[in-house]
Amino acid sequence: FPSDSLCAEEKTTTLSESPTGATRTWVVDPIDGTRGFAMKNDQFSVMVAMMDQGKVVVGVVHEPATGKTTYAAKGQGCFLMQHGKETIACKVRTCVDLSKAILVQSHAKPGKTSKAEVAFSPGSLLETYSAGLKMAIVARGEGDLYANNYPAFHDWDICAGHILVEEAGGKLTDFSGNPVVYGAPGFKQTKGMLATNGYLHSAALAKTVGLLES
Repeated sequence: FPSDSLCAEEKTTTLSESPTGATRTWVVDPIDGTRGFAMKNDQFSVMVAMMDQGKVVVGVVHEPATGKTTYAAKGQGCFLMQHGKETIACKVRTCVDLSKAILVQSHAKPGKTSKAEVAFSPGSLLETYSAGLKMAIVARGEGDLYANNYPAFHDWDICAGHILVEEAGGKLTDFSGNPVVYGAPGFKQTKGMLATNGYLHSAALAKTVGLLES
Protein backbone atom coordinates (compact mmCIF):
# COMPACT_ATOMS: atom_id res chain seq x y z
CA PHE A 1 0.00 0.00 0.00
CA PRO A 2 2.58 2.60 -1.08
CA SER A 3 0.03 5.41 -1.22
CA ASP A 4 -0.97 4.99 2.44
CA SER A 5 0.54 7.37 4.99
CA LEU A 6 2.18 6.43 8.29
CA CYS A 7 1.90 7.95 11.76
CA ALA A 8 4.05 6.74 14.65
CA GLU A 9 5.73 7.91 17.81
CA GLU A 10 9.27 6.95 16.80
CA LYS A 11 10.74 9.04 13.99
CA THR A 12 12.36 7.10 11.13
CA THR A 13 13.40 7.69 7.54
CA THR A 14 10.43 5.64 6.39
CA LEU A 15 8.06 7.92 8.30
CA SER A 16 9.65 11.07 6.92
CA GLU A 17 9.19 9.73 3.39
CA SER A 18 5.60 8.66 4.01
CA PRO A 19 2.96 10.27 1.74
CA THR A 20 0.94 13.11 3.25
CA GLY A 21 -2.74 13.75 2.72
CA ALA A 22 -3.48 10.08 2.00
CA THR A 23 -6.99 8.72 2.48
CA ARG A 24 -5.68 5.88 4.63
CA THR A 25 -3.20 6.20 7.49
CA TRP A 26 -1.50 3.47 9.51
CA VAL A 27 -0.93 4.48 13.14
CA VAL A 28 1.74 2.57 15.05
CA ASP A 29 3.06 2.55 18.61
CA PRO A 30 5.78 -0.14 18.72
CA ILE A 31 6.10 -0.12 22.52
CA ASP A 32 3.19 1.27 24.49
CA GLY A 33 3.84 1.05 28.21
CA THR A 34 7.56 1.74 28.22
CA ARG A 35 7.72 1.49 32.01
CA GLY A 36 6.33 -2.01 31.98
CA PHE A 37 8.76 -3.00 29.24
CA ALA A 38 11.71 -1.51 31.14
CA MET A 39 10.62 -3.28 34.32
CA LYS A 40 10.48 -6.57 32.39
CA ASN A 41 6.87 -7.30 33.30
CA ASP A 42 3.94 -8.06 30.98
CA GLN A 43 2.37 -4.59 31.10
CA PHE A 44 3.28 -3.30 27.65
CA SER A 45 1.86 -3.71 24.17
CA VAL A 46 2.34 -3.16 20.46
CA MET A 47 -0.45 -1.14 18.86
CA VAL A 48 -1.37 -0.87 15.19
CA ALA A 49 -4.42 0.90 13.78
CA MET A 50 -5.65 2.00 10.40
CA MET A 51 -7.65 5.16 9.78
CA ASP A 52 -9.72 5.77 6.67
CA GLN A 53 -10.64 9.41 6.10
CA GLY A 54 -9.88 10.20 9.73
CA LYS A 55 -11.94 7.35 11.21
CA VAL A 56 -10.41 4.33 12.90
CA VAL A 57 -11.46 1.18 11.00
CA VAL A 58 -8.97 -1.42 12.25
CA GLY A 59 -7.18 -1.78 15.58
CA VAL A 60 -4.81 -4.34 17.08
CA VAL A 61 -3.34 -4.40 20.59
CA HIS A 62 -0.78 -7.20 20.97
CA GLU A 63 0.74 -8.18 24.31
CA PRO A 64 4.05 -9.93 23.51
CA ALA A 65 4.67 -11.15 27.05
CA THR A 66 1.30 -12.91 27.42
CA GLY A 67 0.63 -13.81 23.81
CA LYS A 68 -2.73 -12.05 23.86
CA THR A 69 -3.90 -10.15 20.77
CA THR A 70 -7.09 -8.11 20.97
CA TYR A 71 -8.29 -6.86 17.59
CA ALA A 72 -11.28 -5.26 15.92
CA ALA A 73 -12.51 -4.03 12.56
CA LYS A 74 -15.32 -1.55 11.98
CA GLY A 75 -18.66 -3.32 12.03
CA GLN A 76 -17.04 -6.73 12.57
CA GLY A 77 -16.76 -6.89 16.36
CA CYS A 78 -13.84 -7.24 18.75
CA PHE A 79 -11.96 -10.47 19.41
CA LEU A 80 -9.27 -11.94 21.66
CA MET A 81 -6.73 -14.33 20.18
CA GLN A 82 -4.38 -16.15 22.54
CA HIS A 83 -1.74 -18.83 22.02
CA GLY A 84 -3.22 -22.30 22.44
CA LYS A 85 -6.76 -21.06 22.94
CA GLU A 86 -9.80 -20.56 20.76
CA THR A 87 -10.39 -17.01 19.52
CA ILE A 88 -13.31 -15.48 21.39
CA ALA A 89 -15.56 -12.46 20.89
CA CYS A 90 -15.08 -9.61 23.36
CA LYS A 91 -17.97 -7.87 25.08
CA VAL A 92 -17.91 -5.11 27.68
CA ARG A 93 -19.25 -5.58 31.20
CA THR A 94 -22.76 -4.37 31.91
CA CYS A 95 -22.00 -2.57 35.18
CA VAL A 96 -24.12 0.57 35.50
CA ASP A 97 -23.02 1.79 38.93
CA LEU A 98 -19.73 3.66 39.36
CA SER A 99 -19.52 2.54 42.98
CA LYS A 100 -19.35 -1.06 41.73
CA ALA A 101 -17.23 -0.38 38.66
CA ILE A 102 -13.67 -1.50 37.97
CA LEU A 103 -11.47 1.49 37.17
CA VAL A 104 -8.46 0.68 35.00
CA GLN A 105 -5.57 3.06 35.57
CA SER A 106 -1.79 3.40 35.69
CA HIS A 107 -0.03 2.41 38.88
CA ALA A 108 -0.51 5.11 41.49
CA LYS A 109 2.51 6.31 43.45
CA PRO A 110 2.92 4.49 46.79
CA GLY A 111 0.65 6.05 49.38
CA LYS A 112 -1.06 8.24 46.79
CA THR A 113 -4.59 8.17 45.39
CA SER A 114 -4.98 9.05 41.72
CA LYS A 115 -7.20 11.92 40.60
CA ALA A 116 -9.27 9.41 38.64
CA GLU A 117 -9.92 7.27 41.71
CA VAL A 118 -10.99 10.35 43.68
CA ALA A 119 -13.26 11.52 40.85
CA PHE A 120 -14.97 8.22 40.06
CA SER A 121 -14.98 6.52 43.50
CA PRO A 122 -14.99 3.08 41.85
CA GLY A 123 -15.68 -0.23 43.50
CA SER A 124 -12.21 -1.53 42.69
CA LEU A 125 -9.02 -0.78 40.76
CA LEU A 126 -7.06 -2.62 38.11
CA GLU A 127 -3.64 -1.04 37.66
CA THR A 128 -1.39 -1.57 34.67
CA TYR A 129 0.87 0.29 32.29
CA SER A 130 0.04 0.80 28.56
CA ALA A 131 -2.96 2.80 27.38
CA GLY A 132 -3.64 0.18 24.73
CA LEU A 133 -3.75 -2.56 27.33
CA LYS A 134 -6.13 -0.51 29.49
CA MET A 135 -8.58 -0.10 26.60
CA ALA A 136 -8.25 -3.79 25.68
CA ILE A 137 -9.13 -4.63 29.29
CA VAL A 138 -12.31 -2.53 29.04
CA ALA A 139 -13.17 -4.13 25.69
CA ARG A 140 -12.65 -7.65 27.06
CA GLY A 141 -14.99 -7.01 29.98
CA GLU A 142 -12.22 -7.14 32.57
CA GLY A 143 -12.72 -3.50 33.58
CA ASP A 144 -15.40 -0.83 33.20
CA LEU A 145 -13.68 2.49 32.57
CA TYR A 146 -10.38 4.16 31.82
CA ALA A 147 -9.69 7.90 31.72
CA ASN A 148 -6.60 9.42 30.13
CA ASN A 149 -6.21 12.80 31.81
CA TYR A 150 -2.73 13.72 30.62
CA PRO A 151 -2.57 17.27 29.18
CA ALA A 152 -1.08 16.12 25.89
CA PHE A 153 -1.11 12.60 24.55
CA HIS A 154 -1.19 11.52 20.91
CA ASP A 155 -3.21 9.69 18.28
CA TRP A 156 -0.97 6.62 18.50
CA ASP A 157 -1.76 6.33 22.21
CA ILE A 158 -5.45 5.62 21.66
CA CYS A 159 -6.26 4.83 18.00
CA ALA A 160 -5.97 1.04 18.22
CA GLY A 161 -7.72 0.80 21.58
CA HIS A 162 -10.51 3.13 20.46
CA ILE A 163 -12.06 0.70 18.00
CA LEU A 164 -11.63 -2.24 20.39
CA VAL A 165 -13.81 -0.50 22.97
CA GLU A 166 -16.50 0.54 20.49
CA GLU A 167 -16.69 -2.81 18.68
CA ALA A 168 -17.02 -4.58 22.04
CA GLY A 169 -20.07 -2.42 22.83
CA GLY A 170 -18.41 0.36 24.81
CA LYS A 171 -18.02 4.08 24.27
CA LEU A 172 -15.05 6.43 23.91
CA THR A 173 -15.18 10.25 23.90
CA ASP A 174 -13.20 13.24 25.07
CA PHE A 175 -14.00 14.77 28.46
CA SER A 176 -16.70 16.96 26.89
CA GLY A 177 -18.52 13.92 25.56
CA ASN A 178 -17.54 14.67 21.98
CA PRO A 179 -16.07 12.16 19.52
CA VAL A 180 -12.28 12.02 19.56
CA VAL A 181 -10.88 13.75 16.47
CA TYR A 182 -7.65 12.51 14.94
CA GLY A 183 -5.08 14.26 12.76
CA ALA A 184 -4.56 17.49 14.73
CA PRO A 185 -1.19 19.29 14.38
CA GLY A 186 1.47 17.09 15.93
CA PHE A 187 -1.18 14.35 16.29
CA LYS A 188 -1.85 15.70 19.78
CA GLN A 189 -4.89 14.95 21.93
CA THR A 190 -5.49 17.67 24.52
CA LYS A 191 -9.12 17.24 25.61
CA GLY A 192 -8.86 14.09 27.70
CA MET A 193 -10.19 10.65 26.80
CA LEU A 194 -12.80 8.51 28.53
CA ALA A 195 -13.32 4.87 27.56
CA THR A 196 -16.12 2.97 29.29
CA ASN A 197 -18.42 0.00 28.94
CA GLY A 198 -21.01 2.49 27.66
CA TYR A 199 -23.54 1.71 30.38
CA LEU A 200 -22.00 4.17 32.84
CA HIS A 201 -20.47 6.60 30.35
CA SER A 202 -22.78 9.51 31.17
CA ALA A 203 -22.27 9.08 34.91
CA ALA A 204 -18.49 8.86 34.48
CA LEU A 205 -18.43 11.82 32.10
CA ALA A 206 -20.04 14.01 34.75
CA LYS A 207 -17.11 13.21 37.05
CA THR A 208 -14.40 14.33 34.62
CA VAL A 209 -14.80 18.04 35.41
CA GLY A 210 -11.42 19.23 36.62
CA LEU A 211 -9.84 15.84 35.98
CA LEU A 212 -7.60 16.95 33.10
CA GLU A 213 -4.04 17.50 34.28
CA SER A 214 -2.68 21.01 33.78
